[in-house]
Amino acid sequence: MFRRHSNKSELISEINPYSPVAESFRALRTHIQYAQEKPQHVQVITVTSSIPKEGKTTIAVNLAITYARDQKRVLLIDADLHRPRIHHIFDSNPANGLSQILLKECQWGEAIRKTHIPNLHFIVAGTIPKHPAELLSSDHFDELLEELKQHYDIILFDVPPALVLTDAKLVSAKSDGVILVARAEKTKSHMILKTKIQLEQIKNNVLGVVLNQKRERNRLVLNGYY
Repeated sequence: MFRRHSNKSELISEINPYSPVAESFRALRTHIQYAQEKPQHVQVITVTSSIPKEGKTTIAVNLAITYARDQKRVLLIDADLHRPRIHHIFDSNPANGLSQILLKECQWGEAIRKTHIPNLHFIVAGTIPKHPAELLSSDHFDELLEELKQHYDIILFDVPPALVLTDAKLVSAKSDGVILVARAEKTKSHMILKTKIQLEQIKNNVLGVVLNQKRERNRLVLNGYY
């Protein structure tokens, strides 16, 4: 269990649920549902970016909170096995996480962490392994995901930047949809386009782009592609 209000700036949907930013996350949840021509059930979502420091982890955490407040059973998984951050946000012990599950050093039920937010659980990345991509491409990862899908309505993966490491592509290929995060006035449009093309080449369902830290309104926008 994490200590309440441990990282206020990154838990805005929980700290101030009536703020414009929290409302933007609710709009994001709705956009995900209707991002396709024919609305479909999206259960497993991967959140990634093109390059580091675009705010993807903050987006993943607040989107998880938003789904949980919508009475969905939500599991947030830190699948960034290089530079994990979710344990920092929730002020939680970084040990005994996803890497230990995939290495068969613990059962997934032992790695689940509860939050004080009803319906929201999370799994930290765990000890940084030598070969993260091999773990994420293993049959054991596939088996784990199928089992988790029986217990949760929404599963959110926070993964490394897609242009930096192959891990993002490995996880997103197993997801129902992918959200790309871009930082206003930092991320170049050609990076987003390149990331989109690479993900779609391996048949990923790219749902759209979240424009993060937009100055004039301080809001999030799921606005399609650059």
